[in-house]
Amino acid sequence: MAEVAQCDLCNKSFKLRGFKTHRTACAKCARDFEEDRNHIVNTYHGPSEHRHNVDDIRTEYHPNSGIPAQTRTFSTFQHDLLQDPPTPDAQPWAPFRCWLDFEVAELAHEATLSQPQIEWLIDLLHRSKQEPFSLCNYNDIRNMWIRSSLFFILTLPYDGVDQEFTLYYQDLWDWACDLLRDPYLGPQFTFDAQHLSKFDGNTFVRFIDEPWTADAFWEAQLAMPSHAKPLAFILYADKTKLSSFGHEKGYPVIARIGGDDPSRSGKQKFADFKAAVWHKSFKSKRKRGGWVECWDELQCLMFPIVPILSADYEEQCIMSLIRGVMGKFPCPICLVPRAELHNLLETWPLRTHHDAVHLLRKARRKYTKAKDVELLDIFRALCFDRLHTHHEGLWGKHLWIELQKCVNEVGRHTVTKIDEGFAAVPRWRNLNHFKEVMGVSFADGTKHEDILKLILFVAHDVLDPETHESGYLLLQCIRAHLDVDMFAALEVHTTQTLAAGRAALDDWDFPKYHLGVHLFDDIKAKGVTQNFNTKPNEKAHRPLKKSYQLQTNFKQVADQILCADHWSLVSAWIRYRINDLDAYNARKEASDFDDSDSDDEVLNAPGLESSFHIELGSCQHASSIHAIQQAHLEDPAFHQFHTKLNRFLNMIPVIARNGHVALELSANIVTEFRYLKANFESMVDFQTLTDYLCCSPMFHNAPRYDSIIIRTQDGIIFGHLIFIFTCLVEGTSHPMALIQPCDAPIQHRPSKDRLLGLWRVRAQPWHKSEFIFTESIIRGALLLEDCSQPGDFLVVDSIDTDMFLRMKLHKDSHVY
Repeated sequence: MAEVAQCDLCNKSFKLRGFKTHRTACAKCARDFEEDRNHIVNTYHGPSEHRHNVDDIRTEYHPNSGIPAQTRTFSTFQHDLLQDPPTPDAQPWAPFRCWLDFEVAELAHEATLSQPQIEWLIDLLHRSKQEPFSLCNYNDIRNMWIRSSLFFILTLPYDGVDQEFTLYYQDLWDWACDLLRDPYLGPQFTFDAQHLSKFDGNTFVRFIDEPWTADAFWEAQLAMPSHAKPLAFILYADKTKLSSFGHEKGYPVIARIGGDDPSRSGKQKFADFKAAVWHKSFKSKRKRGGWVECWDELQCLMFPIVPILSADYEEQCIMSLIRGVMGKFPCPICLVPRAELHNLLETWPLRTHHDAVHLLRKARRKYTKAKDVELLDIFRALCFDRLHTHHEGLWGKHLWIELQKCVNEVGRHTVTKIDEGFAAVPRWRNLNHFKEVMGVSFADGTKHEDILKLILFVAHDVLDPETHESGYLLLQCIRAHLDVDMFAALEVHTTQTLAAGRAALDDWDFPKYHLGVHLFDDIKAKGVTQNFNTKPNEKAHRPLKKSYQLQTNFKQVADQILCADHWSLVSAWIRYRINDLDAYNARKEASDFDDSDSDDEVLNAPGLESSFHIELGSCQHASSIHAIQQAHLEDPAFHQFHTKLNRFLNMIPVIARNGHVALELSANIVTEFRYLKANFESMVDFQTLTDYLCCSPMFHNAPRYDSIIIRTQDGIIFGHLIFIFTCLVEGTSHPMALIQPCDAPIQHRPSKDRLLGLWRVRAQPWHKSEFIFTESIIRGALLLEDCSQPGDFLVVDSIDTDMFLRMKLHKDSHVY
């Protein structure tokens, strides 16, 4: 008879083989129950001195919702976000007759096959039923080759002649109603405005992320009947060049105007005419709201609102009917005089649609008169455009150009030094790697953004503050601009980060920076910038250009492009449903398997190399300590590897509790890993993020040893990975790493560190390597060596928003 053990938490008996797994799960359930019980007691048993816990989340619903305010623990708040998905459709490939039919059509569309090619493919599939088909993969084919060597018409006058434009559109109201009825997407909608706040130990601090957590959504619902709900649309508009030379243009998402005659572009009359086309096309298709039956078969009264119009400055001028940069009041948001654009501390009256109508009535001779303009508060919907204003505008067309001039004036050797500095930057996920930047012209906003993130850490020692005073001041301006841009990029804003972002703007006295005055007002009213940045929307241009090049005959292209785009969406949606069905069936099979008699074997399977926080990968063969020392004889970091490892393990009470640990030199107890995933909670949006770190002598034909942030008993330090491994001690595998710590003392920091906002760390000598447990790794870091001070490294705080906030708090708590 099998031995059993009784759990001291639930008093149930279990086999010894599976008892450890049960005890761990039972302890977690007990902790969760106690946390929920304390939360209920604090919520319903009146006020007390310790009513709230750190990180508690309070949600205040709009008064019209009739829902009382709620305070939940952080873990409960996260769990509430998870909903069980509905049972997937058993035939998600409909309206295709079978799964294979859809996948053939999907392949034909993804490969942009022509009609004869599609018919050829279908014929081959039918022939394969009668004839043997022996090809198995791409290599088989390669070897064989080697061996064989919807719309309506707008009519508007221009120069006394009626001009007709075909507008292709998707009715937004019908589209939204379809989404509300969909059992997959409908539950994802949020209908009531919310104010979210997080308890910091003393008080609840409000935070803003999605549009419904910001002020504009709240105010819109306040203006509606108490039983009505707002249905918000975010609109984006920008022209794009479809052809290589720009002769064929597209205008997604609102209007499509074919053949923009170059002879007319640039004239004020034609600019007014384009504005009239935009407004009439938008006015022609709209819906004021109504009752909608949702996915749960309940009727809701919905009113559409447009809180966000995402566009670049040129499109915003057309939308708001202003004259642009040559006008007396060039800002589409406020009435700042052109001569006062540099004054960022002065507050100017905001534009309103009432004032705009009054001005237009005075301009009777202009075509864009009042009776042709929809009375919408478009000025409140226009938003700060981070892509065109910060990355492609102020940085890409001004600060970067001026810095290139300063560097070129110093000499060719400085240009080479910056290019070499960029080439030496360690590779980092989601960060472009540049071989050179000084002699290359970039048109991609993402590349401009990545150059901005790195330039200070590469060029800090190129311009001397005494001999190149203006160039050094320019570097300080770039640091100030980078700080504002990083605040603008935060995925969640609190009252503190909004105040810090506004304070970062106070140092500017520059006309091109005026649009930034409205940045943090937009965030407070409409949510964070990722809600209205044009960067994600401009990615939609790529499939349009691809369709133009590969799936049209270059004549009357609009309907052909839109047809291909529609097929792409349908194909993607069907593919999503098929994948969802596969995942559902896999979960169901796994659940059935877990209920079988073999659970003990599954639950006790070896997997100690990974945890939720740290996961190791790229496993090598197990080897002995002696073999490792022999393989690294010339590397000082591995000198006395055996002695230092024994000393480290014996300092850990849990490992050395059974007596002195003495690892055998010849036993295969060490397994090397060359890849590490570090999961950590973001300081910005509280979500789990992942850093993918390498520690490999050969990664894509080059050595790669990433850097990390480590938690120690004395605080936070930085370090370089040297060797990741697991060590088997008395039957238990311990994930560890050999690192070069960067915690050497720095007596006197250079003044440039303070002036340019740099944080410097100093590495210990290479032979003073140390062992750590991988669980002490907080996250990855990007460190660039200061060539003027060998052994010193600069922490790149701009790789992401989490690192920016971490380093800001770190620098604020230390003295330069």
